[in-house]
Amino acid sequence: MDLRFLLALMVSGFLISTLGSCFSVKPSTSKGAGKDYEVFYLGDNRDQYFIKPLSFQAGQSTLLLDITFRHPSLGDSAIVNFTLNTDAPQARIRGFELHNELFSYQANSEPEVLFTTQTDRGEYQARYSLLMPAKHMDELLEETSWKVLVVTQSAKEEFIPSRSAQRTINRLVSQLGPKLNRTPVEFFTD
Repeated sequence: MDLRFLLALMVSGFLISTLGSCFSVKPSTSKGAGKDYEVFYLGDNRDQYFIKPLSFQAGQSTLLLDITFRHPSLGDSAIVNFTLNTDAPQARIRGFELHNELFSYQANSEPEVLFTTQTDRGEYQARYSLLMPAKHMDELLEETSWKVLVVTQSAKEEFIPSRSAQRTINRLVSQLGPKLNRTPVEFFTD
């Protein structure tokens, strides 16, 4: 074989393996995360949790709730996002409450509107976001009877979890709740 051909083959093999490894990079999830939530390592012994969308129902309306937060001991706020799907145009949301048997969190301000749209099926959809103190995640993940209250100018709607969402909440409380009740280990001190 020609020496130039061998050198070109080695260089191209190296480039292909290097590029292939670049395209396969994705954030790693921690052990125990699965179909209900994901855990992303942020460095400095910190994790970020993402509770995947949970479906809640109130009459013909559907609310999809997802939460992103860091360990409550870090003091960061949890980001609560929800998408509201209704058959009629939506009134402006004035209040939001997330509660269970042990605690109730009522937003101090109106949720921020991220987008509104009308789907091809004629359904009205709006995405909202708000911040909740992360310390409430401990309380939320101690009990399984989650409910969401959405308040407009003229009405209050209480959303309850669908059957599949209730099963997911049960798993979150039994699996993720105990993880949050442990204080994260600090390896370095200043």
